[in-house]
Amino acid sequence: MKTVQLWAVFMHLTRAAEMAEADTPLAVLDAFLAAHPALTSLLLAFSAGPDSCALLYAAASLRPKRHLQLSACWIHHGLRPEQEMATEEVLAKCLCQEAGIPLIIRRAAAGSLEAAARQCIDGGVEAAARRFRYTELTKVGQELQADAILTAHTADDTMETMIMRFFTGSGAGGLLGIPEQYNGVYRPFLSLKKQDLLAFVHERGIQYSTDSTNLTEAYLRNKVRNLLIPEISGIFPHFQKALATTADKLRLDDEALNSYADTLLCSDEGRICISRRLYETVPAAVRFRALYRLASPLADRLPWHFLHKALFSEKHDSVLVEGHGISIYCSGEYIKVAKVSEPETACTVYGDVSYSVLVDAPGVFTVGFGLELLVRQNRDGLGIRADAFGLPCIVRSRRPGDQIALKHGRIRLDKWLSESGVPGTLRSLVPVLEDGNGIAAVFAVRFGARDLYRYNDALRQTKSEAFFSIELKGVVSNHAI
Repeated sequence: MKTVQLWAVFMHLTRAAEMAEADTPLAVLDAFLAAHPALTSLLLAFSAGPDSCALLYAAASLRPKRHLQLSACWIHHGLRPEQEMATEEVLAKCLCQEAGIPLIIRRAAAGSLEAAARQCIDGGVEAAARRFRYTELTKVGQELQADAILTAHTADDTMETMIMRFFTGSGAGGLLGIPEQYNGVYRPFLSLKKQDLLAFVHERGIQYSTDSTNLTEAYLRNKVRNLLIPEISGIFPHFQKALATTADKLRLDDEALNSYADTLLCSDEGRICISRRLYETVPAAVRFRALYRLASPLADRLPWHFLHKALFSEKHDSVLVEGHGISIYCSGEYIKVAKVSEPETACTVYGDVSYSVLVDAPGVFTVGFGLELLVRQNRDGLGIRADAFGLPCIVRSRRPGDQIALKHGRIRLDKWLSESGVPGTLRSLVPVLEDGNGIAAVFAVRFGARDLYRYNDALRQTKSEAFFSIELKGVVSNHAI
């Protein structure tokens, strides 16, 4: 009897050890490589942070077993203090040298990402940095003829992405989180939590760099990670599992709807198009996906409102919608898409937009054009003091002749926006807060300029406990479906 009991205990401990081993970055990466035997020449996206250090050392450990050819790429975005970046670069070189992995370095030109952010309201500097990073990784991968690019994204990154996409109007496709594979980029660690990777590097005494911006609320992801997630976990302790379940359910729906949409696609004279006969018989959700799949090869980043206009167009024998460099139109038995002449731009150019919203409390307000106005109250000192203006107020686009009172006199908004480098195509988007005493604030930081607040000498002698931040957001992502 004792022998049976001891054997049971032994088997239990063995299974526990196997399960624990299965959750390590080394075991997960090994399983990934076993499932993708053709991927032997790998480019590792390397930031010198703990996650990418875990990827670097796990890949180096598996190099003999899996016959891997490894390289790493470190990106200098030019967004952090130069001394911090110089220290991180030295560390990145040392770590790669220790692991026996060649390191390629790519740098963004000084001020280039801020300039790119000023040209687009889709995510600001964060989005500009992400575009630059993946563009450079792709270039390096092509130069090295790598089979794949690996990143160290974790389940935590997926969770943060899902939350951000939910609050910026994403649909099922976006709420699936970060894809395990897309355009030659693979993410083998999505089943692991960040703490799993931290434990891996700590156990091995691997030195890593800490990005100073991760400790601030300078960027949206940091705000979600540092401010929102602790609040959510306090109310819903198991929300991570719930989000994973939601993603699994949405994946089933998304796969079914996309498969249904594919049945509408056909070919006419060698060009992909949509059968109008089938298009007119299926639900709107399927038609929308068919339109997106038709148009996305010619215009990758299509906002919801653009395809929504095509979906419900009453022009059954002409152009359904035109913009973003393409035209979706009817032609006989088919719906087709074609390129049209339009100035090349990295994002939506809104031109002369006019809007006005009455605000009497924090909230989210739809202003049209696929845009939403986010009015938040906080105690973190972000935005305008609550006692610096009166409610209700108007938040609107700027008008000719608008002026704001500053300490040394009044300044015309048109002149100030121009001198601040805000592109002419975006100036009419900048939110202006006006109360009964005139313009109280201009919220221009998302457009590459600083925010302006009406001068009030009386407020200098007091402190405020409450603040209002106002931001204009555009749902202009290809995850909008």
